[in-house]
Amino acid sequence: MFDKCIICAIGLIMLVTGFIMTRKRISILKYGISTSAKIVDYEMKLDNSWCFIYEYKIQNGQRINAASSSYYRKALGRKKKLGTSAVIVYNRDNPREFVLKYDWGMLFGITGFMLGGILFILIGIILA
Repeated sequence: MFDKCIICAIGLIMLVTGFIMTRKRISILKYGISTSAKIVDYEMKLDNSWCFIYEYKIQNGQRINAASSSYYRKALGRKKKLGTSAVIVYNRDNPREFVLKYDWGMLFGITGFMLGGILFILIGIILA
């Protein structure tokens, strides 16, 4: 019985986390400011994952360099060349926080995470 509750709890945590991530992303896309950005550098983590550093200009003319919230594994990710352009939407209140406007990989990742949560919940219910 206790195992089933743990499985359901893990699924619920995954589902809620995915919902919060989706809600935050939608909020930035809906209320943020759209602009063009370009890749100026990469940031490597200790586990060999990396992310893009984007440079963009905000409404007051200030240039911002900020890391993407998406990290990629070297073997799985496809590195874009420096100078590659992208459309981003940044948060009005915190311009360093942004999302890529057409980031299908992130959308599919969040959706998969939420579906995994639903699967855990269903498995926990079935085992009950």
